[in-house]
Amino acid sequence: MSDLCYTVDGSRWRRLWIMPVALGLVGVFAACSNVETSSRAASGESDGRWIARYAQVLLVPPIQGGAGGWCMIASGTFGCSGIHEIGSPIFAEFWTSGYVRGRQGMVEGFALVRKSVAAVAIEGSGPIRTHVDELVPGGLRAVVVEKQTKAGALGASVLPHFQPIDAAGKVLRLGVGHTVSLTVGRSTRSWIAPRMPARGACKIGARSPSEFVARYGDVMTVVRPYKSSLGRPYLSCATSQYSLRGVLLRSSILVDGVKPGVTPAALPAMRELTGRNGVFQAPGAEGEMLARRITHGWLVVDGGGLTQRIALLEHLSGTVDFAKLMR
Repeated sequence: MSDLCYTVDGSRWRRLWIMPVALGLVGVFAACSNVETSSRAASGESDGRWIARYAQVLLVPPIQGGAGGWCMIASGTFGCSGIHEIGSPIFAEFWTSGYVRGRQGMVEGFALVRKSVAAVAIEGSGPIRTHVDELVPGGLRAVVVEKQTKAGALGASVLPHFQPIDAAGKVLRLGVGHTVSLTVGRSTRSWIAPRMPARGACKIGARSPSEFVARYGDVMTVVRPYKSSLGRPYLSCATSQYSLRGVLLRSSILVDGVKPGVTPAALPAMRELTGRNGVFQAPGAEGEMLARRITHGWLVVDGGGLTQRIALLEHLSGTVDFAKLMR
């Protein structure tokens, strides 16, 4: 496993492997975790025991064209997890494993749990308290844990599950195994340069010539609503990928997933960018993204550095065909 570190907006990050073993989802994906956090395990602070790491666990919109609903992320990680078990006190959980300096192993898990879950246990550990985050819809509670492991001991077999515990210390029963995805997929029409972008319900256009080069994208021809039992989810009706001197950036138009055509809700944890009226920053599944409102939607940009994201957002326009939203 590579020990490569890289910089995103001045923050140091390390590449890890994410294994979403929870709730029947099988696979291995690339992800990233904050080096400062991981280094605590390398220094021996965790001493092979599960320890709590206070961090936000958020539901953010997936922005790949045709995707809708939610991605679950924790502070300092990249990737979109979105499988949860119906009727279980554990709403959704996610586990990562990787290496830090000195080839020391590290396992981290995070979860959103129901209100009834005051604490969790892992592999017979003592109770680890969950916490409330007002940014998470539905009154869900959050928990993030990590543990140092022996080098070479990483693998799917060492990634555990959270055991829910109520306020009285009683272990709660898990669900029966019926799962549903927090992220939905809709059919799209794809395009690859030098072909012109495909036509659809949404359009991402360029305001003027620039150094940004359009590479490929996806667009939904018709946007149909879907049912959601959690908050105000979003639907990405168009995505375009751009490059700038070898750096890749992505833009997307987000509309309200439940009622396309109405003004979509504010993005989770968004804040206005200093000195940029009407431009907002918000966490995303692939790192920080920038956004500004357009009629019936949000135009968002992620990838690259902050200066590059600002330049691309200023370069682009976004339009939504209201008639195609409501077909």
